Amino acid sequence: MNKPTPINILILEDQEDEASLYAKMATDGGFTCAYRTTSTAALNYARENAIDILILDVNLREEVSGIDLIPRFKEINPVIIIIIVTHMIEEELAVAAIQKGAYDFLLKPLHPVIFKHRLKCAAEKYQLMHQTDQPA
Repeated sequence: MNKPTPINILILEDQEDEASLYAKMATDGGFTCAYRTTSTAALNYARENAIDILILDVNLREEVSGIDLIPRFKEINPVIIIIIVTHMIEEELAVAAIQKGAYDFLLKPLHPVIFKHRLKCAAEKYQLMHQTDQPA
């Protein structure tokens, strides 16, 4: 029986302490994880590495919002699963993110149990999307 392919997660969070905490929670959950604190660094990382799941902060200390970055990450990897994290979820924000290709939303501060559960669900979805028929 084949082992599942490891899931690679990238976190784009402009607050270093939060990014580090999220990365530790993901690693504790059994995932391979990296984080970047700027959109340029995250986009470059995504171009150079296979990323399966992106944890994307909405409010970055940049001129661009996380919502606006969704299409740019989807250009790099059309099947990437994107989970938005934000302090405040408004209906318009949720609709815009879903329309641009986000998979899920999480409200900050992230609870470790909920965060790991959502990562597990996203990983299962990713693996189901990439299953190939294996001879019996």
